Amino acid sequence: MNRKRYTDAFKEQVVKDRKENGMSEREVAEKYGIAKSTVHSWTTAYYSKGQKKQNNGALFTKEQKEKAVLEYVYGKTKKEIANEQGISLWLLNEWVEDYFERKEQEIAQEKKIEKEEKRPRIFRDRNHRDRKGNLLKTVYPSSSAAYVTWAK
Repeated sequence: MNRKRYTDAFKEQVVKDRKENGMSEREVAEKYGIAKSTVHSWTTAYYSKGQKKQNNGALFTKEQKEKAVLEYVYGKTKKEIANEQGISLWLLNEWVEDYFERKEQEIAQEKKIEKEEKRPRIFRDRNHRDRKGNLLKTVYPSSSAAYVTWAK
């Protein structure tokens, strides 16, 4: 059985008939020869999306992505943001996940740098001269053994 495809203009006309003329879902469904549940879903979708179409296939700027993610971080729901920006929840979820992954990587990198700065020196160096006056460098690794090299 084939599914019928309806244009956005037709769907909008059905919704407007329902709201502007005060018709019930059943009356509109009978008028246009479609299912009552279809009228209900179109009406719900029309008003939940704020009459905006989703931006399918469009490229978003970095600023748009950051704005959407920061709105989520500062307390808006994903559904609100998706409806306002005309994007899918799936896409917004991808942006949010990417944002938090980047933040985790930045934090891990900062901790790695801090850890390296605090790391004790593995070798202790000491420059000294032998009996003939040659400059030597004694290196004491963290183990108990030491070795001597000629200093340059």
